[in-house]
Amino acid sequence: MNRIIAAPDFYGPGEHIYDDQLGWPLSERTEVRSNISKEIFEFRVIRQGFNMTFYYVDNDEFYRIFGELSSIELRQPIRDYSQKYKAWQIDENFNACQGTLLQEFENPYDAWDGIIIDGKHLEDVLERSFIMGID
Repeated sequence: MNRIIAAPDFYGPGEHIYDDQLGWPLSERTEVRSNISKEIFEFRVIRQGFNMTFYYVDNDEFYRIFGELSSIELRQPIRDYSQKYKAWQIDENFNACQGTLLQEFENPYDAWDGIIIDGKHLEDVLERSFIMGID
């Protein structure tokens, strides 16, 4: 099988991220028992209050959605471009006091339709993102 590399050497030499690894991982779809992106997001981030870190391959940027707060926040982490490999350029578990606040939603259920990155809805962004962690 020929796999398409979406992000070469992401974690180190030869540790690529492939197109088939973008979007919600099987473990999340299985846990939530859904393949519908909105349902997975609402269950994990809004109802369970988890945070989610992802790398959007189309714009080469990292993001973290904070579900643990009283409002939903979308933040962009501080990035250390001196690190050779992309995964090393951020602290995957940065907190809500760090990074740049991009959007905030007092009503958590507004986040799904309200998060727009580079003119694209969150569903489209997540389809082209490597989800690094949900914690």
